[in-house]
Amino acid sequence: VIMNFSKFLSKIIFASVFFISSQLFAVTAQDIE
Repeated sequence: VIMNFSKFLSKIIFASVFFISSQLFAVTAQDIE
């Protein structure tokens, strides 16, 4: 159970980091224009 939870947690962290980085990239792209 602990292993499954750690995998689930790592997926959530990866998804959140990817979402935040994409949001920051969109903001910086708008600032450049």
